[in-house]
Amino acid sequence: MERLSWSISHVIGVALLIAVLGLVAYGIVYAATPSTFVEFTPHRNPIDIVTKTADTLLITEYCVPQGGISIFSMDCTGAFTPFTRISIRPNGGCLEEYLDISPGLGGFPAGHVYVTQGRNIYEFTPTGDLVGDPFATVPIADRDHTGITFDRVGTFDHQMIITSVTGHVYTIDSAGIATTLAHVGERHENPEVIPAGFGPLGGQVWTAAEVSGRLIATSPAGVVTPVDVTQAMTNADVVQLIPGDSGGDFFVTDTFDNGGLGRIVKFPASDFTGLEGDVLVAGELGPIFRISLNRTGTGYVVSEFDESVRWHEGATFTFAPCPREQDGPSPATVPEASTLFLLSSGLASLAGYAGLRLRTRRRRDHR
Repeated sequence: MERLSWSISHVIGVALLIAVLGLVAYGIVYAATPSTFVEFTPHRNPIDIVTKTADTLLITEYCVPQGGISIFSMDCTGAFTPFTRISIRPNGGCLEEYLDISPGLGGFPAGHVYVTQGRNIYEFTPTGDLVGDPFATVPIADRDHTGITFDRVGTFDHQMIITSVTGHVYTIDSAGIATTLAHVGERHENPEVIPAGFGPLGGQVWTAAEVSGRLIATSPAGVVTPVDVTQAMTNADVVQLIPGDSGGDFFVTDTFDNGGLGRIVKFPASDFTGLEGDVLVAGELGPIFRISLNRTGTGYVVSEFDESVRWHEGATFTFAPCPREQDGPSPATVPEASTLFLLSSGLASLAGYAGLRLRTRRRRDHR
């Protein structure tokens, strides 16, 4: 009977140990592995970031001096140069400028850079020359927080899409003519057109509502629908599709973390293996979340992707296929609390199991 009792406890202990170690292995294999790519940007408060070429990114800065440059190029070594010598901030100050680069569709010239400043949209050539002043003006009351993207899917006729802090969504054609598409009912930022195959709200433009933490979808017909993901996401600011053919890394501006000085954080491409086509959502003071399709493809599931980088002040995520031989600075990886917890739990369980076996063996030898 004692042998049978020991055998049952032995089996239970082994099963528990395997389960815990399995969780540890899962956490280690699938955990995001961000690292600080750049400790300080030129003005130390990066806002937006997009890929310009295979080894060059563009960023905008939040606060600049009077007449200062707010748009910079960054190469794969982490070095910065002004993208343009023309200041669109003659009075300086702090402003959330967002930007996107034309893919060359819908009549927009390929490679031209478009930057938002409240109601005004500025256009630059790929070499930083200002085109028009401004390219377009949108009837927005607020001078800040204007989001921008290009429709790369085609459901909005490849137009530019603009969002406002007052809740409006606009389309802008290549002639600079703005048309009101919808009003979502609350403050929202950073639009992203989602591919048509991504569930019931694919083919629509998704935006993040910072105050409520909701995701909101707007159709080409102007129909507004909340994205049902069962939970709010803390101070959601950023919506970003995970592309399937990036071949590169994932960069995000961490605006006010790290002592309030701002930095750029890199996630390696390996963090996204098997996640292609899903959607990332991030914001201020909260984790990065991942939105995926449910098993039937009829709805959406939310899960936590990373919890170590927690201040994405309106930042746009972007993949930039930087050459590996110039992979920039290599500081220590930012550890995830959940991975450390799983690892420590597994080690504690292993130690406990070993202690149990030792006590059982001693009792048996004593008898």
